[in-house]
Amino acid sequence: RRVLRPDGSVIDVYCSGEAVRDETGRPVRIWGTFQDVTAQRATERAAKEARAQLEAEHQALELFVRAMLPPALPEVAGAELAANYLPVVERVDIGGDWYDAFRLPDGRLALAVGDATGHDLRAATVMGQVRNAVRAYAFEDPAPGEVLRRTDLLLCRMPELGLATMVYGVYDPVTCDLTWANAGHPAPLLRHGRHVSALREPGGEILGVFGSDVRYAEATVRLEPDDTVLWFTDGLVDHRGVDPAAAMGCQAALDAEWYLR
Repeated sequence: RRVLRPDGSVIDVYCSGEAVRDETGRPVRIWGTFQDVTAQRATERAAKEARAQLEAEHQALELFVRAMLPPALPEVAGAELAANYLPVVERVDIGGDWYDAFRLPDGRLALAVGDATGHDLRAATVMGQVRNAVRAYAFEDPAPGEVLRRTDLLLCRMPELGLATMVYGVYDPVTCDLTWANAGHPAPLLRHGRHVSALREPGGEILGVFGSDVRYAEATVRLEPDDTVLWFTDGLVDHRGVDPAAAMGCQAALDAEWYLR
């Protein structure tokens, strides 16, 4: 409870006690203890207010990030696109994870998943800049290796943007060919029938590191009916105390199990 002192100050106290009664059961006095917990309560209130502020900042940052992600995915004949953005709810910060999908002028589909370094507003801002740059480069020359090369040059020439990883690809709905290139990003998973495999090749350097004209190799796979390709960021498999390779294997097993249902 709170107590008003003679000098006008208010303190928080914790008190306990009991009444002392006479032979007839009538209370004649009270004994007990009082503990001044003003400092403790002040610390608890400050921590609660700080947590509320951090949660408000987290929500604002999440809204900012979602505003820079595509509001809808394009419709593609013979294919189905799905995306999900899942920020870590127990953390008050948000990283630079992003995805994008858009139609190219020739009717093909451009796909990208990336991750800018950091877990703050700066990372989210860099994410938005990289996403916009990828779109601009793709409309000029959609070749996956070329888009990654130009994005790498951008980050190297503007070091304030930091580093990023990305998988970028182009899907042709006529031939069902998916061509992609990878810049230091987790390998996509391909589910074909009951088999799930990681598309580890080609690999490539992380974006914004070496400051030279790095070339990124491309690979192509022809997708069959009912094939599924999963692109994701490291937040899905990178957890403290868990081997990333084991987590990747677990994710592949989950994908296979989902197919069998």
